[in-house]
Amino acid sequence: MTRKASTSRHLSPTQRKRLYSVARLLAEAYGPHIFPDEKDAMGKMLFAILVSQTAVTNARKAMREFREMALDWNELRVHSVREIEEALARCRIAPAGPLATLLKRFMQASFDALCTMRLEVLAQARPEVLKGYLQAIGFLPPYLVQYLRLVCGLDSTPPLDPATERILERIGIFEPGCEDAEARRAALGAVLEDPLHFHHLMHEHGRKLCTPERPRCSRCVVYEHCAYPRSAQGSAEAAAAAEGGGAAARRRRPSSKQKAARAAARSKRKGSKRAGAGGGEQRPAAAARRRP
Repeated sequence: MTRKASTSRHLSPTQRKRLYSVARLLAEAYGPHIFPDEKDAMGKMLFAILVSQTAVTNARKAMREFREMALDWNELRVHSVREIEEALARCRIAPAGPLATLLKRFMQASFDALCTMRLEVLAQARPEVLKGYLQAIGFLPPYLVQYLRLVCGLDSTPPLDPATERILERIGIFEPGCEDAEARRAALGAVLEDPLHFHHLMHEHGRKLCTPERPRCSRCVVYEHCAYPRSAQGSAEAAAAAEGGGAAARRRRPSSKQKAARAAARSKRKGSKRAGAGGGEQRPAAAARRRP
C-alpha cells in the first residue's frame, strides 16, 4: 500500500498517528538509557557529540569518566587533549584522538565566546553574542548546532540528522526531496511533545538497524509501519544480502579434498584408539612375565 508523504509544514492525522506509534515502539525497544543523564546544556551537548561517533554505552562510560576526572565542565576544559583521549580510550572508544580533539575544541570555543561553560546563558544573550557563538562552533555538523539550540531553549524543533531524515522518509512521513530541512523540522516541532527524546530515538535506531545500506528490516520493531522493505530498493538490497549469505555459505562448504582429508584423519584416530585399547589389555601379562 502506497502512503502519501507530507509535502507541507503540517502532518496529516494519519501521519501523526504513525509518528506517535513509531516513537512509542522505539522507546519501548531502546529504553531510557539512550537519553542523556545530564541536566545542564553543556553536559547534554558533550553526550550528543559522543553518541554522534560511538555507541551509547561507551558514551555513558565516557561521561562518568569526565565527572570523575573533573569537578565541573570548566575543569574538564583545561585538561589536555591527551588526557581526554586517554579517558575515551579507557571507555573503548576508538579512534579516541579525533573525538577528544572535537570535544576539547567545542568546550574551548564555548568558553572563549561566552566566558562561561553554562550554555543556558544563550537564552538571554544579545543577538550579536549569539551570532558570534554560532559562528565559533560552525565546525560542528548542522544537526548538532540544532541540538544545541534545542537544549538551550532557543528552539523547540528537533534536530534533523541523517538518521532521522532516512527513517522518516522510509516510514512515509516525508517524501524524499520535497521539503527543505526547516520545513520538516517545523512540521515535527508542531506535533512532538519531547523533540530531544525523539532525536535520540531516531539516532539510535538509525545507527543500529535502519542503516543507510542493507538495513536490518527483519529485526525492526517498526517494520509494519515501514514501506521500505517492500520497495524496489529494499527488495533489491534484501536479494543482494541473501545472495551474499548464500555465497558465504558456499565458501564455507568443504571441498572433496578437504572431506577426504578429514575422513582419513578420523580413520587414523580410530585406529590409534583401537591400538591403545589392545596394548592396555596386554600390559598386565607382560608385567607378570617380568616379575621374578
